[in-house]
Amino acid sequence: MDYAAEELKKYLRMMMPRCGEVPIAYDPAAQTAFRLGLMSDFGLDTSDAKDVTLDDIIYLDTTSEGGIIAGSNPGALLIAVYRYLKFCGCRWLFPGIDGEKIPMIDALPAVNYRKKADHRYRGQCNEGAESQRCMLDAIDYTPKIGMNTFMLEFDNPYTYYEKYYNHLGNPSREPEPISYDTALQWKRACEAEIAKRGLLYHDMGHGWTADPFGIPSRGRWTVVDEAEVLPEESRQYLAQLNGRRGLCGGIPLNTNVCLSNPEARAYLRDFKDLGGYIDAFEPERHPDKCFGGTPTCFAYTGGDYPTFDEYVLNYWCEFVRGAKTMYPYAYLGLGDRPALFEGTRYMFESIECLEDVILFGKRRTLRKDKRCECALWTMPAGDRTFALLNFTDKPQAVTVDGIKGRFREFRGTRRFDCTASLSVTLQPHESPLTEQLK
Repeated sequence: MDYAAEELKKYLRMMMPRCGEVPIAYDPAAQTAFRLGLMSDFGLDTSDAKDVTLDDIIYLDTTSEGGIIAGSNPGALLIAVYRYLKFCGCRWLFPGIDGEKIPMIDALPAVNYRKKADHRYRGQCNEGAESQRCMLDAIDYTPKIGMNTFMLEFDNPYTYYEKYYNHLGNPSREPEPISYDTALQWKRACEAEIAKRGLLYHDMGHGWTADPFGIPSRGRWTVVDEAEVLPEESRQYLAQLNGRRGLCGGIPLNTNVCLSNPEARAYLRDFKDLGGYIDAFEPERHPDKCFGGTPTCFAYTGGDYPTFDEYVLNYWCEFVRGAKTMYPYAYLGLGDRPALFEGTRYMFESIECLEDVILFGKRRTLRKDKRCECALWTMPAGDRTFALLNFTDKPQAVTVDGIKGRFREFRGTRRFDCTASLSVTLQPHESPLTEQLK
């Protein structure tokens, strides 16, 4: 909140450079001038937010003398300040000071405005060739245009900094090499700037499928000697391609994890060596994290690539076991496998439709054995959803106790009337998800 107040002060003085000092004070009882805070501080309604720490709402109620500028969370408050300044005529056309257009004004406008963000996560990821100044400007720019999320790739993004400071591809400039340690220090500086603005922080991306298993990625897409970098005890966790588990083409960053291996999934979920800033591992907000992947991530029955049902089943398995989010990360080189492309799209669309159920529903395991698993989610309003998984390559006649009510198959045609239990025959690798009929 302090940073939001400082930004409002700075731009008020820029718009009215003869207005004098704009003091900032902590005064919960204030009734005049600009009052900045959380919407809850002012008793404002946030009932349309599922989670006020993640769902941004901004609120403006001002006159020419001041007024209320509020947000549902500290990051939303900063966005609210910039939205108010936009009503005053300020514009941020591109990152950096040169992208600012700040008007000279004689009086402040009256504004009455409330907006809940259309999307929970709005942001960008670093990529390519980057200078540290470029990174800091991009982070600063993010909330000014209403975005709330920033991602930094790699445990150490040296490869992106190296491209810029060595001026690769630009023979007219002399290289300015930096060290691997300097790149890591700069990442920590970026994390501090992200935290100062209340942005949601997503971390690493490239390297998830290497570094947690003791395979040094060093941020490069180069062929390495597998014998030198791959711990033999980690081989079991890697995806099987052409009947062999190992580095994909000898490149750690192109290697995926066998997510049909439950130990590999658990290992990824427990990997937390990320510097302390990442939002994804705050236990009270994200008690579990499911790492998805691509068709090259699985060992399965039919060959080097799964069927549509096997692919979808692997993802639903994690949600049935309590995962709150899916992070499908890796290259989708699906080529001539359209069924797998459809599986990927199906999972993205399904999770988007069921986000509230997965994040906020109360989950209860109804059945768990080597053949099948079933979980039931109950929402605060009483609506229920259940998923039932057949792990085998044979049809299974299954009975699950503890399901009562009328349900319809999610994106399907079947209906289920359950008095106290459900009996159904599941096809191989089938994973029907159902929702309660209104």
